[in-house]
Amino acid sequence: MVLSLSSEASKTVKSIATASWAFAASLGIDDEELTMEQNLASIRNLAATVASAVTQVIQVGAHGVNIEDNIPARGIEQGIEHSLHPLSEQIRRLQLAVRAAADGGLPDFAINAHCDVFALKDDLNLDN
Repeated sequence: MVLSLSSEASKTVKSIATASWAFAASLGIDDEELTMEQNLASIRNLAATVASAVTQVIQVGAHGVNIEDNIPARGIEQGIEHSLHPLSEQIRRLQLAVRAAADGGLPDFAINAHCDVFALKDDLNLDN
């Protein structure tokens, strides 16, 4: 729960991060089980709490997103081919995010292209 985003002793908050793990934990499920609908509902609840802060964030131009490459509904135990968006799809998703930020007049929009490949156990020959 966010009680205060700013205080007299701190600078004004310019961004707030969300975490799918935290949302999942609040629902009593594992991160991999969190559906898009549950994630969006959690974000809506958080947004209602921090609407004023988000408005300030937008006004100062300091905000961004985390775009993961995994497909949570498939689980990471199925390997790279089945657990991650194909590279071309991930590139398209990132390009759409960049375009949306530009169209929204947000040239400083930060995009963290999060990669979960480290969590997968495929028998890949990475030397080739």
